[in-house]
Amino acid sequence: MITVMVTGVGSNIGQGIIKSIRMSGIDTRIIGTDMNPLSAGLFRCDEGYVIPPVDSEDCLKKIIELCNKKSIDMILIGSDPEVAFFSSNKTTIEKNMITRVLVSNPLIVNTFHDKWETVIFLKRRELNCPKSSLKEFGSIKKLQDEVGFPLLIKPRIGAGSKKIFIAKDENELGCALTFVSDPVIQEYIKGEEFTSGVFFDRESKIKGIITMKRDLSFGTTYRAIVDDFPEIKIEIMKVAEELSRHGAIGPINIQSRYHLGKLYTIEINPRFSGTTAFRAKFNFNESEAVLRHFILGEEINEFRPSKGIVMRYWEEVYVGLEDGEQIMKKGFIKDSSSTILRVF
Repeated sequence: MITVMVTGVGSNIGQGIIKSIRMSGIDTRIIGTDMNPLSAGLFRCDEGYVIPPVDSEDCLKKIIELCNKKSIDMILIGSDPEVAFFSSNKTTIEKNMITRVLVSNPLIVNTFHDKWETVIFLKRRELNCPKSSLKEFGSIKKLQDEVGFPLLIKPRIGAGSKKIFIAKDENELGCALTFVSDPVIQEYIKGEEFTSGVFFDRESKIKGIITMKRDLSFGTTYRAIVDDFPEIKIEIMKVAEELSRHGAIGPINIQSRYHLGKLYTIEINPRFSGTTAFRAKFNFNESEAVLRHFILGEEINEFRPSKGIVMRYWEEVYVGLEDGEQIMKKGFIKDSSSTILRVF
């Protein structure tokens, strides 16, 4: 039996990893972690543990203790804020333990955690991306003169979909800049939005690409069409090849928009995606590939994703008071009696 730790199981990323592992059929014990005791994923794993936030002094110690205690084979990262933490602490965690951390090298992680460095990476390789600037007045004015309004304002470092503003004029731009202390300002690219998953093996070889045309709600995909999209795939492959040259491993997610015959790469996230479970259903099970390739040492064939449409909806996890009280008092739960009603 394989034992994996899935972090951030309160998020749709962590929950998607859990679902796709279950879909794989591989005999796996899942140890889930989250900083909130009432995170749904903690009650759907074999065991759930409350851990401190990654910016806490106690977090690394708790992770190492848990890995040793539960003989964790691999850590799969289920939330965006944890990626940089695990990348910088990968060597420490893996030292003198069987546990391995699935994360790309710090160059990959630090570059794409920083939205400005992402732009620089893409521009230097002549890959399409939105025209961008930092907050310096002269730089913003130059961008305004070049592309006009609307402009997109977002935090330079991380933050997922938080604190993202679309400014339609000078007043809105000024207001947005008061809310985002260290922003990247970009031309707003209209058009269809796509999310693409690329999987890299241990030697950073590209093993497959899946692309979805998607609709967003509160920053997450809630409806998507999975198809070949050949024009999109050609451009995504160009980005993937550059990532391969820089040592990417495992799943990486690329966000893009298609406008007037050109695909613009908006963001690159070196982690599992919020659409991980979607992908698994369409024959692109990244979690299964990780288990087979990085843990069991099997070679994996190139992915051949199927086509279809997926629509996300709310689901409820029901937990008994005893289970809820236990995890809130003791910080862990095992073999929870939680239930999901399959009535929809």
